[in-house]
Amino acid sequence: MTAPQSDPAPAGSLATKIQTLQQLKRKRPEEGEGVYSVPEIAEGASRLYIEQKKFEIDSAPVGSPEHQSAVAALDKINEKLDQGKQPIQASYLRELRSGKRTNPTKDVIQALASFFRVSPAYFFSGADATPETREAEAEIEMMLAAQNLFRRAKESGMGTEELMVAMRGAGQLNPQKAMGVIRVLSAAIEAATPND
Repeated sequence: MTAPQSDPAPAGSLATKIQTLQQLKRKRPEEGEGVYSVPEIAEGASRLYIEQKKFEIDSAPVGSPEHQSAVAALDKINEKLDQGKQPIQASYLRELRSGKRTNPTKDVIQALASFFRVSPAYFFSGADATPETREAEAEIEMMLAAQNLFRRAKESGMGTEELMVAMRGAGQLNPQKAMGVIRVLSAAIEAATPND
């Protein structure tokens, strides 16, 4: 299964970041193959959103404003569920992915970050960028480069065992140094691949 076409969106935008994560995260073998569809992402993120609200209820002192707020939020979620609606609708996620919507709530960002297993900082850019944001972006860039490297190694018929050993070592480095290792390995694969 091929990755979904990316909608045109400015580099570094929330839409582009969601598209990148969608291409990067692969289904587990028991779920099938390929990338998650927008409805599957919405369902998974909704489940995590609900779990987060339940955690907020359990961790706040009973009767506190935080507890009351979390209980009210979970009541609204349950009303939506009774109507057959998820907390994060696929249509809303499509609008975020296409750039039609650009300002999700903190809870939506947290649910998406949990689903994709990235730092919530990854979703911020521009004036909201922090050192954590840049580090999260560098980590995603490294993951995409490593994924591309393994794909190229497989396509060239090379074994990936040595690559795994090298990548384990690179994983101990900061993202900038790890990207250097990936570039060197990529150049080595390119040099070793016969020209047609």
